[in-house]
Amino acid sequence: MVSRMHSLSTEFGEDTQSDRAGEDTVKIERKTYGERTIVFLAGRIRSEGLDEIGAQIGDTNAKILDLHEVTLVDVDAVRFLRSCEEAGITLARCPPYVREWILRERAEGKERKQ
Repeated sequence: MVSRMHSLSTEFGEDTQSDRAGEDTVKIERKTYGERTIVFLAGRIRSEGLDEIGAQIGDTNAKILDLHEVTLVDVDAVRFLRSCEEAGITLARCPPYVREWILRERAEGKERKQ
């Protein structure tokens, strides 16, 4: 099993209380089981971290994103996760509020096209 951990924090360089506590951080861990790779996400997923998450997915044959430890997402993250799912990536253990938000975004997108 191969594991790789990344941590992203705010890019503003400010030393705020939430930065020190890791509250503005998404943690990305990749685990490989034979030919299958799962990308585990934990913490807050914000637009600032989406490029790194995309790179981690793109660097592997990852077809599963495990979202069990995700605590907060912004609208860009929800749209990113929706596009991942539409590209065939499974969103495993997705928090219910994130799942609901993805479904609403998908429905609103269909309404806009009509």
